Amino acid sequence: MAALRLAAPAPAGPAISSISATDASAAAIAAAHAARAARETPRVLAVDDEPANHVLLRAQLDPRRYALTTLEDPREALRVLMHEGPFDAVLLDIAMPHLSGLEIARGIRRIYPVTWCPILFLSASASAEEVAAAFEAGGNDFLPKPVPSRELLLRLELHLEVSRAFREAVTPPGVPRR
Repeated sequence: MAALRLAAPAPAGPAISSISATDASAAAIAAAHAARAARETPRVLAVDDEPANHVLLRAQLDPRRYALTTLEDPREALRVLMHEGPFDAVLLDIAMPHLSGLEIARGIRRIYPVTWCPILFLSASASAEEVAAAFEAGGNDFLPKPVPSRELLLRLELHLEVSRAFREAVTPPGVPRR
């Protein structure tokens, strides 16, 4: 197994544009998720500046039939989420150049509530401060790297099930459910 490197903590990056749930109608978000629910393959977006981590995530998730989209440039995360989504879950590294995973999570939470699109942070540093910051930024879970495959899969599936149950509970009658 290749050793994973962690980039130095990124300096405070540029502010994420102020996109909010009020900018997109709740009906449009519900319709996009209903269309996604018709698919059986959960879509996962992974943002990590280290290509080796993408290879490891693909090896962990592809056999389980997750549709994994990976990004090395964190500045692309919100654009991809908005224009190529919806995604069922997001996996984020914390320390990345240009834009931290914490900043990306805050941007995601301006669009999607915590129960709609789970964010799982994967980080080589698991200090109490970093874990707390991840949850304060809107994360649903935190896993220290290297993440054992079984633990990643179990936690991801748990968050996907909670998110599906929430969406089904709030989906209007007549909209297809998975």
